[in-house]
Amino acid sequence: MLFWKSQPARSLDRWPLTLSSIDLELAGPQHSPRSSHRGTITNRDLTSPTKGSFTSPCIQAVETGQNAPKRRPPVIRLWMGEIILLVIAVGLIAAILSVLAKENGRPVEGWRFPLTLNSLTALLSTILRAVMVSVAAEIISQAKWTWFTSQEGRPLRDLQDFDSGSRHISGALWLLPTVALRSPPTLLAVIVIVVSFAIGPFVQQAIQTAGREVASDVRASLPVSHFVKGDDLHYRRLPAESALFNMQDLVPRARGDMINAFAGFNMKASTVEAFCATGNCLFPSSETLGEAVLEGREATHSSAGICSSCIDITSLTKTIRKNDTEWKTTHKTSQEIVLPNGLRIMADAPDVTTREAWLNVSANDCNIAWAQDLLPPEKELEFRWPFAIVTVLTATVGKNKASSKVPSEHVAVSCSLYPCLRTYWATVHNGAFTEKPLNSTPMLPDFGAEIWRNAPALRMTAAPISNAAREFANLTAIQSPCRVNDTIYTSANMSTVANGITIRIVNSPGDIIAETRPRIAPEECVVRFDSTMAGIYSAYFQKELFSGSCTWDSGQGSTIDCGSTWWLSQLWEQKNATVQSISDRFSTFATAATNSFRLGAGRGNGTVNRVFGTATRTVSVTVIVWEWLLMPILLLVIEVSVLVYMVIRSWIRRDEEVVWKSNILPLLYYSGIFSNVDGSEFDKEKAGSPERLMTTTEMERKTKQTHVRLRTDQTGRGPQKMLM
Repeated sequence: MLFWKSQPARSLDRWPLTLSSIDLELAGPQHSPRSSHRGTITNRDLTSPTKGSFTSPCIQAVETGQNAPKRRPPVIRLWMGEIILLVIAVGLIAAILSVLAKENGRPVEGWRFPLTLNSLTALLSTILRAVMVSVAAEIISQAKWTWFTSQEGRPLRDLQDFDSGSRHISGALWLLPTVALRSPPTLLAVIVIVVSFAIGPFVQQAIQTAGREVASDVRASLPVSHFVKGDDLHYRRLPAESALFNMQDLVPRARGDMINAFAGFNMKASTVEAFCATGNCLFPSSETLGEAVLEGREATHSSAGICSSCIDITSLTKTIRKNDTEWKTTHKTSQEIVLPNGLRIMADAPDVTTREAWLNVSANDCNIAWAQDLLPPEKELEFRWPFAIVTVLTATVGKNKASSKVPSEHVAVSCSLYPCLRTYWATVHNGAFTEKPLNSTPMLPDFGAEIWRNAPALRMTAAPISNAAREFANLTAIQSPCRVNDTIYTSANMSTVANGITIRIVNSPGDIIAETRPRIAPEECVVRFDSTMAGIYSAYFQKELFSGSCTWDSGQGSTIDCGSTWWLSQLWEQKNATVQSISDRFSTFATAATNSFRLGAGRGNGTVNRVFGTATRTVSVTVIVWEWLLMPILLLVIEVSVLVYMVIRSWIRRDEEVVWKSNILPLLYYSGIFSNVDGSEFDKEKAGSPERLMTTTEMERKTKQTHVRLRTDQTGRGPQKMLM
């Protein structure tokens, strides 16, 4: 701290401190005014203390040089350093934002800079804070000079508070209540200094990571079947009457697959699994071009297969009670349940000791006209061209009689097993494969490219397929919409495809084949079932797989005896059969049969057999939470606003205020410009000035020509006053 040693009044009166010079009179009354030297202080002056000198530090100084120029530099130049710093701060913010924007969503492992992203942003934010604090400190320092221009005067202590507030955080906090309501610009500058400590943590908090799936170099795939040709599923059998269809019969393996599918045995053999090397795989939509697939709404793939559709026909049953002695003696039952198609069972025997038919299954008749009134319109097409319509009539204990030993109720169900196009949504996540069936479209007879010009009036033979399969080429369905590479095909643009296949589909029995309109479609959008294979399956379902009756008596417990067709016992459900349980059984069978086709059974050579997707792997990616960056941006906006205010104020009051900021030289050169509140001089030893106040640059230039020395006075007497 600089101190001024008191002098007799006459000394200062005779040697005033002017704008262009500092006259420091050497201590002691014996010193004449002429002993104050202009120019440099000699060694003798610096080392010859006089009588009556004090022990406190003092300053001796003399100056040489010219008076300050009368013209003041432009205000903008006086603030140029702070303006440049704020431009740098804006650049730093822009750099931080651009780096984070570039890395947002990118894998962390893809960062190639020597410094990590966190280290780089920490470095930039540290420099940013230093720049902003430096500017804020200069703003507070300048406010130190303007603070004392108030008419009511300010406590001298405020000078120290402002100086401390521009230097460290504790000083800024101490200054806060002083300027809170009386100097908003200074308050904002103080807030910038205090809050600037949070710039680094806020920037770091904005940088977060999250697991995300990215594509790998390995492709994922799923098995499908777009054409069930069936060359490996049947063989020629003689004599012809012993074969199932047109001298063709199923190979034993195919029979076993169907029996296991219905009985629920060895289901793993018909379980479809995706090939996914990474454990996480995505499959693109087969209906839209979007990368994201809406679960449950967009199909990822399709396949030829078998579908089931069931209706409840219990209301069509009739109960025939037999009370005559001969009936009771023969059948030991009191009633018979009969369907309009002739299917019947015995039920409700008071003392069941004789085996009777309690479950009957028939698929001999594909005509559902006798149950037409119960067939919903939306299911009519599903019952039009089936492999078989299986009717099940079974006794059951009912919902409320689970403890009953003898079934006293019954249910009847008709299920259509028909060739279809099935669509699915699939994904693999954490090694778990999920496939969800979406829709099914019945296949219809397709005559392909045949024009039938020689038989223009030929009509399609009525169902079942086993009778009509000799007349058509395939059973066919078209997926629409359908994606092929980067093109979506619908019924409106399928005919434009190059190298498509010709399709001639007959919708209903009795249609004139030649009048059906041919269509062209991409092969990827068409699924087919060979007519010969369809005829074989139709005959097999009707004659063998779903034809038989099962007997039961009270000694069998919950097990029913179905003889050689033992797999039909699954429909009995241990005396607890319901419409839903029977429907679920046929649905499970249809799914298992379809899966066997997808896994290669009967697949035509050279046809679509797999769909491909993207194998992904979980990587850590950078996620930027932009909200955390609002604070440093807001601080910078505040500081820019305050600096603009200070520059404008300095320009408006350029004749009243000087931009001195943090420079301490004004305290040496212009101590006399301070006054008491009543207008009297703060110190009689003031330094008057007929000239304008110098700028800090001018004062710094002048100090190069002014030499000073700290001196320790030996007496320790006399008052000491701070040079203002």
